[in-house]
Amino acid sequence: MGINYRGSGEGSGHLGWDSNKTSYRLSEHQGDLRVLTFTNQFGWFGELDAANATSKPSPAILTVLREDSSSVKLQTLGTLPNSKRPEPIGLSGEQVYAVRFLGDRGYVVTFRRTDPLYVLDLADPTDPEGDR
Repeated sequence: MGINYRGSGEGSGHLGWDSNKTSYRLSEHQGDLRVLTFTNQFGWFGELDAANATSKPSPAILTVLREDSSSVKLQTLGTLPNSKRPEPIGLSGEQVYAVRFLGDRGYVVTFRRTDPLYVLDLADPTDPEGDR
């Protein structure tokens, strides 16, 4: 079984510094790559792009990518937060502690004084939602 290069994509932020946890921040489901990256908000180091600069500060950004068969690129299908759903993933002062993707859902645990759990609805990759 070989590995073939299929394309590149990009998203804001970074996967974090703990190499034992970075693999959980990426998930492939039905041909889509879901990535939860850390921003420079609330203690994480990274870059927040202009598209998300008008949103409320969020400790993390979800990016859903899909291979574009006509080019060697992964096209961005959806992000969270976004203009339609501007609520941050987590609350002010929280940092992402753990991430898991299972089927059409993503689970994010943030840390402050308590460890809330947020469920991400990924059933429609072009319009991801965050539940509280």
